[in-house]
Order: sequence, then C-alpha cells, then structure tokens
Amino acid sequence: EKIREKIALLRRHDLEIIAFFILGYPGETKQDINDTIDFACSLDLKRAGFSAFKPFPGTPVYDDLIAAGEMTPITDWSRFSLAKIAWTPKDITENELRNLRRKAFLKFYGRPKIFLKLLTELKTYENFKFVLRRMFRWMVLS
Repeated sequence: EKIREKIALLRRHDLEIIAFFILGYPGETKQDINDTIDFACSLDLKRAGFSAFKPFPGTPVYDDLIAAGEMTPITDWSRFSLAKIAWTPKDITENELRNLRRKAFLKFYGRPKIFLKLLTELKTYENFKFVLRRMFRWMVLS
C-alpha cells in the first residue's frame, strides 16, 4: 500500500514512473514471482523492468548462499550480464525463471494502454528498430 501511495503522489505531480523488479530472490517461489508480476501490472507505471536476481560476490546474500550450499563460488562472469540468469532459487529452474521473466514483460507491455503509449513515443525509425532489437534480445536470446 505504501508503494501505491507513493506512486499516486508522484502521478498527482504529473511524473511518470518507471519501476524495476527483481525476480528469483532467495526464498522466492514461482507463486511469489507471479504475484510480483501481477503487482507490477496493477501499478500506474509508464515502464517496468524485470531482471533475474544476481548474487554478486562480496554481498551478504552471496556469502549466505555459499554457506548454505545453494551455490558454488562464481567462476563464469558471463552469466552476470543483464539478460542472463546467474542463479535460481530452489525449485525453480533456469528455464522456468527465464520464462517467468518473459511472462512479466509480455503481461506488462502486452496491455493495450501500455503498448499503445509505447508506440506513440517512438519518434524515429531508428528508435523503433532499437526497441525491436531490445525486445528480441530479451524475449528470444536471453
């Protein structure tokens, strides 16, 4: 409710809000992630980003996951790029988390109000190509 209240306050001042959501935090279930997706879609947002949780070395959560035996020390840094899945919670496979992230993008941006607003903001053909490439990268390649 506090988030809804703050968004409403910002919207009253004609500010458009972009929010970022992390999916697959330690302890999260598929249902928790689906609830996060529904929550994002229920908010008055201009845009939303959905990223998979990344346990970076040197953070307490990384140390906790290593100590609990839920992950091994990082050796493949290529998995830490924005579109990649570096780690998943128990009972969620990498493919499931990837598909949940795709679902989040499709559900959020597939709503007519959001999709049409996005289209009206594309001012140049280059901008249109950029958005298409980015969508393709997130939906197909990641």
